[in-house]
Amino acid sequence: MEQLDARFQDLHVLVVIVNHKRRKIVTDALRELRVPRQFVIKAKGTASTSMMDLLGLGDIENDFVISFMVKQWVPLVIRHLSEHLHLARRGAGIAFSIPISSMMVPTICKDKKIAHKWQNDITGETMETQSNHELLVILSEEGRNEQIMEAAREAGATGGTTFHALRKGSKELGKFFGMSLQDKKDVTTILVASHEKDRIANAVMQALAEDREKVIFTLPAQFVSGLELQNEE
Repeated sequence: MEQLDARFQDLHVLVVIVNHKRRKIVTDALRELRVPRQFVIKAKGTASTSMMDLLGLGDIENDFVISFMVKQWVPLVIRHLSEHLHLARRGAGIAFSIPISSMMVPTICKDKKIAHKWQNDITGETMETQSNHELLVILSEEGRNEQIMEAAREAGATGGTTFHALRKGSKELGKFFGMSLQDKKDVTTILVASHEKDRIANAVMQALAEDREKVIFTLPAQFVSGLELQNEE
C-alpha cells in the first residue's frame, strides 16, 4: 500500500472572518504559532443585520483569512485567535475549521515524471457524517479561472464560482506545499458528486499543465440541493 504524505493526513482548512481593520491581528497571531499561512479574501457581506449579528460580524466589509493545518493543531490555534481577537465579544469575528476530504499533490514516479495523486482521500462512509458531494477547490495562477471552468464543464461540472485571493506568508506556505507560490491567486470552487471528483479534477489538472503552482483539494459537502446530476444507468 502506498504511504500517505504525513503533511496531508487529517488536514483542515482554518477560516477566520474578521473586519478588514483587524486582519493584522489574525496574521500576527498565526505567525506567533508558526502556522503556514495564508490566503486573504476580501468580501462584502449581503446578509441582513440580524444574520450579521447572529454570526457576530457587525461590519459587512470583512476579510477571510484561510490557513492549512493538521487537525490536532486546530483547537490550540482557535484558542490563541480567540484570546487575541476577543471572539466572545459581539462583532469581533468568527473562526472555524473544515476537514479536507482529499488533496491532489504532485508525486514523482519511477520514470521521474510528475503525476498528481489524491492524498488523505476520505470516502463518505469513513467520515463522521456521510457525504456524497464535495466542494472542489482550485488555487491557480491569476487569470486561469475561465480555462478551469471550460475544462470542468467539458468533464461534466454544472458550474462554479471564482474569486481572487491575496496570499500572505509566501515562504512558509510554499514550504508546506513543497513549491513557491505567487502573491495573487485565483480561487475556483465547484460542487461535484463524489463519484465525479476524479474525472473533473483530472480534466482541470490537464488544463493547468503549465501552472506549476496549482493546488487542488476537496471539502465535504452535506445536505446538497439544487445540483443537477446525470443519472448513471
